[in-house]
Amino acid sequence: MFTTQDNNNVASSSESQVERTHSNLIPNSVLFNRRSNNTASSKCPLEGAVIDYKNIALLSNYITPAGRIIPSRISGVSHPNQRKLRKAIKRARMLALLPFSNRN
Repeated sequence: MFTTQDNNNVASSSESQVERTHSNLIPNSVLFNRRSNNTASSKCPLEGAVIDYKNIALLSNYITPAGRIIPSRISGVSHPNQRKLRKAIKRARMLALLPFSNRN
């Protein structure tokens, strides 16, 4: 049914198809925007800063325009400092130093 020439064409087309798919692969780090595991070298932006509910200039940097607290995975703040920051923001809100939301 198939001649040897047809078998060679089928084999060569499947080989070229495999080569094309492997040459077009993009690494997952590029596709999913993953960072490397060098988190030990990154420093907390609040390291050494005094986190206080009266420091409105500092606290307002970690609040979105809608009034939500920015998570530490986005801001890069360490976990202990994020807890202090969250507590200070909530205290400032209760004392009407910061708004709960920026709705008009």
